[in-house]
Amino acid sequence: PFNLWFTGLPASGKTVIADAVYVELEKMQIPIERIDSKDIRDLIPNIGFSREERNRHLSRVGHLIKTLQNNSISTVASFISPYKESRKALRNMVKNNIVVYVKTDIETCKKRDTTGSYERALRGELKNFTGISDVYEEPEHAEIVIETEKLSIEESAQVITNYIKKHYMK
Repeated sequence: PFNLWFTGLPASGKTVIADAVYVELEKMQIPIERIDSKDIRDLIPNIGFSREERNRHLSRVGHLIKTLQNNSISTVASFISPYKESRKALRNMVKNNIVVYVKTDIETCKKRDTTGSYERALRGELKNFTGISDVYEEPEHAEIVIETEKLSIEESAQVITNYIKKHYMK
């Protein structure tokens, strides 16, 4: 089993691309689960957004993925995961971790933001907001980099599913 780990700024396109990839992989009859940060935060509320809280949170997610992998289930996970150390810990924790960096400039993310989060963060109403009042440390060793200004959702999903076919399908 593999884990596709989608990372990027808020509103970069992680979730929509991961959703599209999940649909395509399901068609290939791969035993697979979809894990998105909003669903996990609904399940485990009051996690917080400090560096320490985010790292602890992603460690829990890593354990969930590891458990699924122990049952021969691959995963498609989408989380901002702004810090190198939490992505490194995840890579060490799970098998076949494929980092998909959804690279999008902050101005595009602001335009895509449907919740008003960027505006609230710029006004100081949201603390530890990635890209505004907190850092996003770009992945240096992503297996796949998707530049959303250059590729559509469908094209992005195709790049990723082709990677899976090439490296993980017999």
